[in-house]
Amino acid sequence: ASLGRLNPPICIVMDDLQMLGTPALVRAVDALLLQSAGGIRWILSGRGLPALHMGQLRLNDQLMTLGSEDLNFDTDAIVQLGEQLCHRSLTQDEAQSIRRSTEGWVAGVKLALLAAAGSRDGIGDFNGSHYEVARYLGTSVLQEQAPQLREFLIASSVVDRMTTELCNALLGITHSQSLLEQLERSQLFIQPLDSHGHWYRYHTLFLDFLRSYLRHDTAWLSAL
Repeated sequence: ASLGRLNPPICIVMDDLQMLGTPALVRAVDALLLQSAGGIRWILSGRGLPALHMGQLRLNDQLMTLGSEDLNFDTDAIVQLGEQLCHRSLTQDEAQSIRRSTEGWVAGVKLALLAAAGSRDGIGDFNGSHYEVARYLGTSVLQEQAPQLREFLIASSVVDRMTTELCNALLGITHSQSLLEQLERSQLFIQPLDSHGHWYRYHTLFLDFLRSYLRHDTAWLSAL
């Protein structure tokens, strides 16, 4: 009601929406979206959206969705950012190398360019074990997960592609499918490889990071 008394247009941004887990709060956000006046635009962002009821908004053409693939950098964008961070023009080969290693993930691209700017060797090998990448993925991603999910992520990184059956065998559990679906909903650096949710793979940098983490536990790695 208070928002309706303000002069439109108004843009309201809610970030880190993956933290919204309490059902009462989800219902509150649902009510805000459905009952807001026409001059109010909501921008909801996060690694993964909670279970909001977007169907009515989508049917009314009131919803636009941007996923990670829409936000990824192409080589032209990498060259443009490289001019700002490296103070020189990258070659197409250099931009494509960064594109391959980061898959266009914006934070990864920036970390790769900053690493190149501070190195005498320029654009070298850049992967998930790089110090800045490992620190970011370790503190901002892996440590935020519940212990069971952390164990699942690290153990399943031993393979290039995974299925429910393969993960169940690796970890000695029976609920890998629900964990894979949870990771996909959270957009946690995982990609389905088919339309049936059978085969999955991790983002290249994330896979490198998980494997570097796993290499510290040689007994566990050998057992897997």
